[in-house]
Amino acid sequence: MRLILLTLLVFTGLFSSPVVARDIVVFAAASTIQVMRDIRTDRNDAGPDTIRVVYGSSGALARQIETGAPADIYFSANEKWVDHLTGRKFARADTRKTLFSNRIVLITATNNQTPNPFNPTTDFGPSLGRDGRFAIGNPQHVPAGIYGRQALTSLGIWSRFSHRTAQTQNVRLALRVVAEGEVQRHCREQVPDSVPLQEVVVRITHDVECVQCREE
Repeated sequence: MRLILLTLLVFTGLFSSPVVARDIVVFAAASTIQVMRDIRTDRNDAGPDTIRVVYGSSGALARQIETGAPADIYFSANEKWVDHLTGRKFARADTRKTLFSNRIVLITATNNQTPNPFNPTTDFGPSLGRDGRFAIGNPQHVPAGIYGRQALTSLGIWSRFSHRTAQTQNVRLALRVVAEGEVQRHCREQVPDSVPLQEVVVRITHDVECVQCREE
């Protein structure tokens, strides 16, 4: 609740003019979908403005903003993309705030056989099996993929198994392929989900930032 209240205060501070009700367009990293649903519900109930959210990978959303997409607020799971937009004056640096954090975890479907405790250095390969793959957001632009690659590299795993990745355009798609049994493992950002998944190891914590993209 403290997180949601803090975020609502940020929205109120950025858009405090009560002149005319309108949509506030928010571009948000796909990993924030659960939090953003709560924020949107609470804010829309408070009125008079309403929040409309567009989800995607942080990099893809930043590129859309750069090419003129009408976003009011941008939530990024990668601070480099906030740097990118503020440095090019597509977002206001003076409104930049860190609101919450995500953790990178390795997950699998609950019906998979997983050693307990799970040692990623020794158990990662055997858990994939002979032909298995692991899902990861595209490490070129999806924050969960970027941080996931860092985690697996630090464990000495990435160089051995990077050729067995199933790369997706955002974290939600990667979750789906794991839940449907198309791949064995997935590095993802820890957010609440209703899909039947279990965590096996936690490695990295990183911040989610928001920034105002255009003037009133």
